[in-house]
Amino acid sequence: RKTISTAEEWNEFAESVSEGNTYKGKTVYLENDIDFTDCDFVSVGSDDNAFEGYFDGNGYTLSSIECVNTDGTASVNSVVSDLTVKDSSFTGKDVGAIVGKAEDSYILRCGFNGNITAEEQSGLIAAQLINSKADSCYGSSKSDDSEEKLFGLAENSFVSNSYADYTKETAYMLNTVGGEQYDSGDWCFDEIPKAAN
Repeated sequence: RKTISTAEEWNEFAESVSEGNTYKGKTVYLENDIDFTDCDFVSVGSDDNAFEGYFDGNGYTLSSIECVNTDGTASVNSVVSDLTVKDSSFTGKDVGAIVGKAEDSYILRCGFNGNITAEEQSGLIAAQLINSKADSCYGSSKSDDSEEKLFGLAENSFVSNSYADYTKETAYMLNTVGGEQYDSGDWCFDEIPKAAN
């Protein structure tokens, strides 16, 4: 069991993942809201060293993050739940506020309010959602970019009960990868990924 209560503890956790600690089979708990005003912020994981555990945000919020030149966080075979990121901005290649790239993973009850700027793929929740499931997530962009989506790429994934400020554009993005929109913001895909079973 690992707990995080301060910006310093967050950054230590993030650095440990980048150094090869996957946290596979372990749960990491956020135990306080963390304000990153005047603090550095370190992204969690990369394509080479991904987070593979369970991150439980416990309903707490990370705020005032200014993250530039991030390669995007990565999670594989993981669960990220109950986390909100607000009043924050992320800039980089493939950028998502909760996860840069989620593969064989589950994102549950997560939200974001802020700005995303990416060279390639971007999403208010994740830049890439691959063989994964997302449920009860929301995103709100502070920018004037009406093209901002919850997920930059959703491949063989299942998205439900989730919405963005720009519902029309989000639905269009999901439909381009084989999704079908139901009602006002719930989306289903033809194939359910491993993480959803």
